[in-house]
Amino acid sequence: MHLEDFLIPLITFGVWLGSYAIIKRYLGDRDHFSAERFNTAYLLKVLIGWTLVGFVTTFEHTTSWGCIVFGEPIFSVSNILLSALSLALFITAFYAPKLNTVRLLVSLESGYWLSKFLFYKAGYAVGFGGSPDPIVMLFDITSIYWRFLLFATLFHSIDRHFRLWWVIAIILILLKAIFFPIGKLYI
Repeated sequence: MHLEDFLIPLITFGVWLGSYAIIKRYLGDRDHFSAERFNTAYLLKVLIGWTLVGFVTTFEHTTSWGCIVFGEPIFSVSNILLSALSLALFITAFYAPKLNTVRLLVSLESGYWLSKFLFYKAGYAVGFGGSPDPIVMLFDITSIYWRFLLFATLFHSIDRHFRLWWVIAIILILLKAIFFPIGKLYI
């Protein structure tokens, strides 16, 4: 058993538990959240940290598929380049002085990440049965969810049901698992 097989579910559970605690803290007993209650700088820090976790575990862009192709090492060129671009965009957005610049950088990163997620990333047809790797799925659901919260904050999506973000994240994961289980493009 690899170290990341143990740590990622724990980290993911912690992030989900933290998300729930944050939402309950800001909401009380209400079923919806106001995007202004979330701090953009905080969400950017969370996504920078989550991208670093993805880099260290290579879950940010795993190339695993089937029984024979396993993920790449942490310091492979593709892992460094693909993660560095996301990190550079998030860090630049964090230090950008104007809101429109932050919106542009986050939109660019999210478009880049979504295309990487759908067309490059594998991990959704592994093992004997070709089933999705649950750890990779949890990592991706969490990544999508934090990006949606950041978008809601940046674009002032007021009074959206936060459960809707989870549903959309799960739908994206299902689309990936059904139509693009192994990455189509390889660096």
